[in-house]
Amino acid sequence: LHLTNRANLQIRGVRPADLPTLHAGLARLGLLDPSPEAEARRNLILCPFHDAAEQTVAAWLGEALRAADGLALPAKFGFAVGASVAADIRILSLGEGMALAPQGAALGLPVTVDRAVPAAMAMARWFIASGGVGPDGRGRMAAHLAGGAVLPPELAGTVPMPPLPPPPGPSQRLVGFVFGEVPADLLGGLADLGPLRLTPWRMIALPGPLPAALARHPALIARPDDPRLRVAACAGAPACPQAGGPTRPLARALAAG
Repeated sequence: LHLTNRANLQIRGVRPADLPTLHAGLARLGLLDPSPEAEARRNLILCPFHDAAEQTVAAWLGEALRAADGLALPAKFGFAVGASVAADIRILSLGEGMALAPQGAALGLPVTVDRAVPAAMAMARWFIASGGVGPDGRGRMAAHLAGGAVLPPELAGTVPMPPLPPPPGPSQRLVGFVFGEVPADLLGGLADLGPLRLTPWRMIALPGPLPAALARHPALIARPDDPRLRVAACAGAPACPQAGGPTRPLARALAAG
């Protein structure tokens, strides 16, 4: 299993005979979309350190994106709910309320919990209608605003948005993994601790302190000074048929040096 910088978990190496069982489990968790297009639209990150209002808004926004047939956003266009994650459209708790802001804007639009999702969907539709998507189907909000696009008055921000905090390092409650890969036995052991939260830093937030037995797993990174955090590497050969050679041995050697 692989963690991504979009707080997703990629499941690889599933045998064809096991796929129906996996699909059934994902469906019970509400993780299967009705179409590939709906899955692509629901490009949503919830900050692992969210509050109750942010969790509610993220659930509503996920459903709105799933149902928004015809909303042809670029594949990498994303939404984030929470203070610690960047995205094309971001919603976060701010003081007694919430704020909505496009990436590249210093000011956010004050919104209530009930109005956050309609405003986010309106901003996404404005992005498309105002030419944010290029002929190649690509486009990002920050580049669109930098190119001179101006939000309509009803979506323009009025309150300063806080800067993004630096990514945290591993700790007793936040663990990383070598090259973002999580062996199934290790993930199962962590899941036995309670509900886990995926993060956009290729780490997992734990519900409690990391037990010593799991901390000794060779694939787990629990210290912020671990040298393996210095490198990132694709799967390389022989795992990837597109690779020109093995990447992981080189990455390990660079980390050690």
